[in-house]
This record gives sequence, structure tokens and C-alpha cells, in this order.
Amino acid sequence: MNDLHAPFNRYEAAFWFVIAAIYAGRVLVVLVTRRSSPVLEITLSIAFAAFGLSDLIEVSSGAWWRPWWLLLLKGACVLTFVACYVAYRRRVVGVQPLGSLPQAEACTPTK
Repeated sequence: MNDLHAPFNRYEAAFWFVIAAIYAGRVLVVLVTRRSSPVLEITLSIAFAAFGLSDLIEVSSGAWWRPWWLLLLKGACVLTFVACYVAYRRRVVGVQPLGSLPQAEACTPTK
């Protein structure tokens, strides 16, 4: 099992670095088109790069919870992903109160 641990974490880190690079590219697109502020893209690019770095650290430490600050780093990244998702949904859908469900449109039978 340990034989697969290190290579898998290296590939996983590479995947997160690719995602970070994609969001870094999106920063450039947003800046050139001036459609909106690139804050969300910058935040995601940094968070995905940090998550990839945490996987590389995990290779040498052997566990995702050792050292203790590695667990904090991974937790902070996950919280950042969730916060960015919520911010994105608010940007796209608009702010809705918690617990509100979209209203179904009335169906009228056609003849």
C-alpha cells in the first residue's frame, strides 16, 4: 500500500498545480476582458497551488495530518474552496436567503 502512496500524491499534486495554472490563466482573461474583478480566480489559483504543495509535503511526512500544520493547511484550502463556491453562486444566481427554495412556475395545461 505504501508503494502507491508517494507516486499517487505526486500525481495528485500535479493535478492541483494544473488546476491552479488554469485559474491563473483565468485571471489574465478577466483582466483583459475587464468583465469583473479577478479576486475569485486569484484566490482559487493560490488555494489550489497550496493544496498541491500540501500533497508534496504529505509525500515526505507520510500522513495528511502530520505535521499538525499540514492538517490546518489542507483544512484552510478546503474552506477556501467552499467559500469561493458560495461566492461564485452568489455572483451567478444572486443573493438568496438561506432556506429559500426556487418558486415553481404555474403549469397551465394547453389545449
